[in-house]
Amino acid sequence: MQLDSGADITTIGTRYWTWLGCPKLQSYDKTCTNVSGYPIRNKGFFYATVSYKNKASKGPIVVIDRPNTALISAQAIDELGLAIYDQGITDGQPSVNEIKEVSLESKYPDLFSDKMGECSRITVHLRIKPDARPIYVPRRPIALALEEPVNAELDRLVNNGILIPVESSEWAASIVVARKANGKIRICADYSTGLNKALIADDHPIPNKEDLIAKLRGNSVYSQLDLSDAYLHLKLDETSRPLTTINTHRGLFVYNRLVFGLRPAPAIFQRTLEQALTDIPGILVYLDDILVCGRNRTEHDVRVHAVLNRLQEWGFRLRTEKCKFHTSVVKYLGFVISTEGIKPDPARIQPIETMRTPENIKEVRSFLGLVNYYGKFVPDLHKLKAPFEALLKKDVPFNWTSTQQNAFEKTKCILTGPLLLAHYDPKQILIVAADASSTGIGGVLLQRYADGQVKAVFHMSRTLTKAQQNYSQIEKEALALITAIERFRKFVYGRHFILQTDHRPLLALFKTANTKELETRTANRLKR
Repeated sequence: MQLDSGADITTIGTRYWTWLGCPKLQSYDKTCTNVSGYPIRNKGFFYATVSYKNKASKGPIVVIDRPNTALISAQAIDELGLAIYDQGITDGQPSVNEIKEVSLESKYPDLFSDKMGECSRITVHLRIKPDARPIYVPRRPIALALEEPVNAELDRLVNNGILIPVESSEWAASIVVARKANGKIRICADYSTGLNKALIADDHPIPNKEDLIAKLRGNSVYSQLDLSDAYLHLKLDETSRPLTTINTHRGLFVYNRLVFGLRPAPAIFQRTLEQALTDIPGILVYLDDILVCGRNRTEHDVRVHAVLNRLQEWGFRLRTEKCKFHTSVVKYLGFVISTEGIKPDPARIQPIETMRTPENIKEVRSFLGLVNYYGKFVPDLHKLKAPFEALLKKDVPFNWTSTQQNAFEKTKCILTGPLLLAHYDPKQILIVAADASSTGIGGVLLQRYADGQVKAVFHMSRTLTKAQQNYSQIEKEALALITAIERFRKFVYGRHFILQTDHRPLLALFKTANTKELETRTANRLKR
């Protein structure tokens, strides 16, 4: 729990209340507010005793609709003999220890405010192709059950200055209503059939997820920050606003801010956050998902405060309930990260575990898509996938047999079992090993540690083409090594590494002249 000398009462979020076994609640009639004075809904209160060392504080604890909040009141602080030490501020940065002792919401009231954020440093201009012509899309009907929440969301966006009602527009896009995980709705503009075709793309790169994960080695403490209404932080200039018009059951509205669904929006937002945080070490940014890393608690805390300060300075807002602070294990980009290594996120694996037997080609492709995302965890994945890929061949009728069913159950069993990869570490010895079968090739990137342990960093595999299946075995084995090296290029390029094969005849490619043109080309590629 966090100490807050400005709190009149001890509060906990719904998550902690659940952990405590959901004690019976009594009605709490007073209004709870955050440091900015905005009300926070409560579920009620219960009486409990909070103990620390040989002291105790008994009193009411209010349960509020902030899942991860836990604040000890000023009275409890005194009764427990706790104290908040003012460590001072250096160069505008809070001290390292304050992150442990004072509510972050009280340190960064604007950042955790319920008000809509507005980035003060950037104004976005949308570029249109010279030959583009306005496209007006009629509104779509709204389901009766969604009309009330859609109206409420439109009102919220209008009241916050995000949307402005207009009487007419040359451009218009229909809307799609999506439900969030928390049960609320999101209004999405469908620009796919109109504006997006007219917009010039922004070429700023979105980071490769593999590259980001590879940077996590050596860290032991993490904090994950999630921005509220991410793209809506960025203002549009006056010439860009009319382009974003949406056509709703209540008429036309123009966006004042960058909106989800616009073709260049992800690149624009990625660039903005990178500019805001570029000089802070130990930060990974993937769109609105920010991960702060540290090799130890002290280094981590300094970086967290630097990021929170910068985000507040730029006018951003955080979604409190989705932020996680000071954790040794974090879910990031579909993976679970810890000092132990990298694992698949169980929440992403669950759809594989519960997936019913595919009944058509579309469902087979959907299953393979889920499997491929975690392919780097599974050795020789091509062998598991072969029965499914046989169904995808042209002019082959769909016929799900016991071969596919057995492979289906085996694949699910492997992916839902214990899977772990080591963090890539440039200080360790690298080994690239590869192998070939009659129909496919597989490879693995390994690290050998000082104590002799060898751990996998990455697996790869693929099915051979018909032409490649006619290669001699030595040619297949060589192709496996070449493919593995190319797949692991970002890890091995510029480094000495060990190339490992169980096919001894391959060594001859490095020693003798070859009469076959294919073997000569293969040998030259391996020698590069």
